[in-house]
Amino acid sequence: MSFRRRTDRRSRGIGKLEYATPVVQDGIVYFIEKKATAVRLPKSLDAPFEQLWVSRIQGSRHYASPVIHDGLIYAVSRKEMFAILDSETGALLHESQLDLGSGSNSAYPSVTLAGDKVFVSVESGTTAILEQGRTYKEIGRNKIDQFRGSPVFVGDRLFIRAFDYLYCFGNSG
Repeated sequence: MSFRRRTDRRSRGIGKLEYATPVVQDGIVYFIEKKATAVRLPKSLDAPFEQLWVSRIQGSRHYASPVIHDGLIYAVSRKEMFAILDSETGALLHESQLDLGSGSNSAYPSVTLAGDKVFVSVESGTTAILEQGRTYKEIGRNKIDQFRGSPVFVGDRLFIRAFDYLYCFGNSG
């Protein structure tokens, strides 16, 4: 059995990502790579989409998917270029090269949000912990074994699947 993908003029050019996953929030899909794009999804299949903004950010490919919270998009490229964008306008609010000690092509885990903290991890096992906001404010770092999976938070516990171990961090009591 074979399946054909239907190509329709209304859906061409909606956004392009080669490695990261688009993020959807409140009926808007965000495609974040060097060219960041926000598109309002139509309310019906026969209606056109509406491109809201396009912005440029530094860095090459993005393996890590971004996270959106309180009107801000937090993203990191494979070479650890970190960016904060305004989700309504696409304005670049902050951009900096992270130095997480891992070399190039290493930011695979998706940017993660827990409570009021943003977590940016790289393959070497280093995670930067940031305060949410329109500016970059790092409040801590930690290091474990190498991993590529995205951190997962369940209640007050953090799970990370490293290459050789499954880690669980949390309050013991």
